[in-house]
Amino acid sequence: MFSAKRVSLLAVASLLLVGAGCGLSGTSGTPTGPGSAAVGSNPAPGAGAGTGTEPVTPPATGRTKTVTLRAVTGSGEYGSATFTDVGDNETKVTIRLAGAPKNTVQPATIVLGDCATSAGGVKWPLPNIIDGAASTTLGAKFDELFTAGSINYSLRVKKDAVQTAGETYAACGDLK
Repeated sequence: MFSAKRVSLLAVASLLLVGAGCGLSGTSGTPTGPGSAAVGSNPAPGAGAGTGTEPVTPPATGRTKTVTLRAVTGSGEYGSATFTDVGDNETKVTIRLAGAPKNTVQPATIVLGDCATSAGGVKWPLPNIIDGAASTTLGAKFDELFTAGSINYSLRVKKDAVQTAGETYAACGDLK
């Protein structure tokens, strides 16, 4: 049969093959094969290689809220604005209007105040609406847009871009 020397040699050869298959190289003992990692080499999610003071960006929640845009001043324009929390302190805004004039640029803004009052200052400018549609990612937290406190915002769409004084709005919706 097999001699003790031959069995020992086979055992050593088997161990070397197993070690090679696990991705061990040299004498460091550090795994190097596919899917392997040294212990402690993978930082926790959100952890950087910096000083530990880097801001951690909260993940997107996927929360959405749709604001109804109602026609004002007899414009016949109405629709919706959908707000989606995309994380990174940003909110995606998608505006769709029915009855909007073709080939007309209509500025849109989010302002202080609700639709029933005079517009306050512009809080966040939005892209122009063209042919009844616009979309952007706004540098604002979702929760900031929809505060339950004393601050009210509204999304207002102007009739056209050539107005200079006595602005006429075509549609408005309260952010609540």
